[in-house]
Amino acid sequence: MLFNNNDITTFKQYINVQFTFDVNNNFDGLLDAEQDILVPVIGNTLYNALNSIVAANDTVTDAALLTLCRRVVAPASVLIALPLKVVKVNSIGINQVIADGQTPVTQWQYRNTEEALKNKISIALNDLWKYLYTNATALGWTNPNVVISIFNNADDFVNYYPLHQPYRIFPLLQPVIGKVENLWIYGAIGQAFYKELLAYTGADNNTLEAIRLLKHAIANFTIHKSTTDLPINITPQGFTVLYGREGDQPYKGNTQAPEKLIAALRDTTLNDARVFMGQLKTLLNSNASTTVFATYFGSQYYENGQRKKIDHNKFRNGVFHL
Repeated sequence: MLFNNNDITTFKQYINVQFTFDVNNNFDGLLDAEQDILVPVIGNTLYNALNSIVAANDTVTDAALLTLCRRVVAPASVLIALPLKVVKVNSIGINQVIADGQTPVTQWQYRNTEEALKNKISIALNDLWKYLYTNATALGWTNPNVVISIFNNADDFVNYYPLHQPYRIFPLLQPVIGKVENLWIYGAIGQAFYKELLAYTGADNNTLEAIRLLKHAIANFTIHKSTTDLPINITPQGFTVLYGREGDQPYKGNTQAPEKLIAALRDTTLNDARVFMGQLKTLLNSNASTTVFATYFGSQYYENGQRKKIDHNKFRNGVFHL
């Protein structure tokens, strides 16, 4: 694990709250935090390397990365262990643990503690993702959650829609982007042509404009779909996704945006996405040929504007009956 057993001094550097440990405490929840939260981000290879560094008491190798990982797993382990710290299971059921001379916290104090821990984890995860992307080559890191989409990374996505803590949020949005592709994109321009645009690396102005419009459309469709698929909040810094789902009665801290605000966001982004898709279709239909957007031109999705109009008077015989 990323903390040696009973290394309370190091552990407390990453949790700014008063607490004590039993001398035999091995940091409840730490292994769960590392396996369930950290490893899916950094991958097993890098995780095993960090464990070796900790075991060797090496304070130099990958020190910055180790610090970032500890910033994630320390509060996450406390958050995971917290609910079970206040109960004791015995032969007669579950009982509340009350230490002599100590008063249990109120429900709102407990809730605020949870929210403070979630906030620390969210900030740390965002910083960790950013560090990994920035130093991927030096670290030998490959994203274990890579999903091929029209957006290269979080920086690319925020060019088309603002996100708060974008590096943490982008992996959460990737499955939603996959849904968007299936729901709106393939049926509008075709999967083959869409994949062609994803792989494009040239400099043709029409193609670059098509990709720009497509990114705008997908970004807005993604935010629209996220309002129903994810626990979201709308901050002054942009759209964000809460760390963990909220209970039925959140008290303070980060809570899901009010339904009225979410509904407005849902409607606005859907409308904007449809506008961008309309502009994209106009661009494609106006320029497609056997040499330009050829895949689209040869598909069923191409519209040349010369469809035959239905003559509703064709079968009328001129006789009017009452």
